Amino acid sequence: MEEEKIVRPPSYIVLMLYKLAAGLTELTIGISFGIFGKQFVTIYNAFQLSHVREDTSLYVRTIEKAIPFLLDHRTYVIVFFLTFGLGKIIGVIGLWFEKLWAIHLMIILSALLLPFEFADFLQRPNIFLLFYIIANISIVVYLVRFNPHIQHIRHKHHLRKLAEKEKKNNDASKT
Repeated sequence: MEEEKIVRPPSYIVLMLYKLAAGLTELTIGISFGIFGKQFVTIYNAFQLSHVREDTSLYVRTIEKAIPFLLDHRTYVIVFFLTFGLGKIIGVIGLWFEKLWAIHLMIILSALLLPFEFADFLQRPNIFLLFYIIANISIVVYLVRFNPHIQHIRHKHHLRKLAEKEKKNNDASKT
């Protein structure tokens, strides 16, 4: 049986590049937080004692609330970033080789955080969160339904399963 040449549409490649960049970023953050976690505490304490503390801008108030939470829950943050980063990288590798499990993994990883992102958007609406939510919803919808390349992968997987089943039936009938 001759292997057919894989032709990946540009939208599929863009999706893989986006997920690869996100996975590498999350993996880097997780590793950095694991290696340099104690230094982050020192840096934050120095930052907190500096004159910036008197600044009442939204950025400083956000940092003052977020950083202590992240530092107190450092282990969970590390596990979160490492898990999602590795999951996305593995999913991209699977998408490159057109594995059906990779499509399901990417759908799960993209959809898993949507409720939290939506709740965050309702609490603090801004244009960046809106675009991020729209991008993730678009990825999920793209993977689930509307991409012909994804449909081709599913069809190819289905045909492979039918061929295996037919071969098994033929082997059983010969014995």
